[in-house]
Amino acid sequence: MKVLFWLLYLPLLVVVAAFGAANRHEVGIDFDPLPFGLTAPVFAVVLASALIGLVVGGSSAWMAGRKWRKTARRLRRQNALLETEVAALREQMEPATVPTAEVPIKTLASPIVQRAQDRAESPGEMIG
Repeated sequence: MKVLFWLLYLPLLVVVAAFGAANRHEVGIDFDPLPFGLTAPVFAVVLASALIGLVVGGSSAWMAGRKWRKTARRLRRQNALLETEVAALREQMEPATVPTAEVPIKTLASPIVQRAQDRAESPGEMIG
């Protein structure tokens, strides 16, 4: 993972350093309705604006994901509650009440499923 980090960020660092070295001349920045301005190197202005854009974009994406994080927290709490409830019910259940493979499936099936199985066993009837 560290190799991948250096393979990606070392060339980026070289490009940023070269950009900074090539664009050292001063640029005046005026905030039009306000009575003041500042003078800064071109590379500082470009990098600062990129950094501000990253911060604003990242924070807006984080705020947009608030709904999903809230839903995920609620579902995690609900899942934990249901897991404890299932564990408590398993502790209460006696081994004799657990259905085994020896019990015929027809006794466990609902009446609708049982009727469908009965119809499937009699091939002479038409399903209509």
